[in-house]
Amino acid sequence: MELRTLITLKRKGLSNRKAAALLNINRKTVDGYVSRFRELGLSWDELMELEEPDLRDLFTEEGQTEKERYEALSGEFSTIEAKMTTPGATLQQLWREYLQRHPDGYRYTQFTWHYRRWKGLGAHSGKLTHRAGEKLFVDFCGKKLYYTDRETGEQVGAEVCLCHHNYRDLANQL
Repeated sequence: MELRTLITLKRKGLSNRKAAALLNINRKTVDGYVSRFRELGLSWDELMELEEPDLRDLFTEEGQTEKERYEALSGEFSTIEAKMTTPGATLQQLWREYLQRHPDGYRYTQFTWHYRRWKGLGAHSGKLTHRAGEKLFVDFCGKKLYYTDRETGEQVGAEVCLCHHNYRDLANQL
């Protein structure tokens, strides 16, 4: 959750229930953060002046443990990025490897959130808007398919193109 957004909403005088609805989170989560705000004895303005890492550290249950856990993960981001370029690699597979090395590490959702944030990725959509037949999109993914030469037994790599035709449009053109 974006702590600065919650602080801004509370500075404007919104109730915990209203802030929770606007942030699309559980009200009890907001109650927990607001209780922690009060325990700290800092004003909303003082909280807003804090740097992002300092602000996050204030609101982790186990500040030092959380910091160490994140540092362990962030130390692997470059390796994860390099492994993601290999055919067949998935974040889920790399998360499982990470979890074997760090049994108390992040669960999958937090793992991917931290990695994507480090990568600078936002929410991306795969929807491509275009007129039918105007553009050709080619996607290379995974390992190359192959066939076996019956005479030599050699495996020969093959490029495969799957085409989708809108037969109604094709019929109209004929």
